[in-house]
Amino acid sequence: PTLHSFRRAFALACLRNGIDVYSLQRLMGHADLSVLRRYLAQTEADLQQAHAQGGPVDRLL
Repeated sequence: PTLHSFRRAFALACLRNGIDVYSLQRLMGHADLSVLRRYLAQTEADLQQAHAQGGPVDRLL
């Protein structure tokens, strides 16, 4: 494992645990969100979970 693999794992774990991207950006020391995006390789399961938690359609029914 490299230092960057640990940083990627940390960033993705933080995102999965609900830390907002702006706070995570500051924790990682990135000046721009585009840099943080390179660390966040979300899976299809991550996206499905995010939709299930925050999708507004389910609350309408």
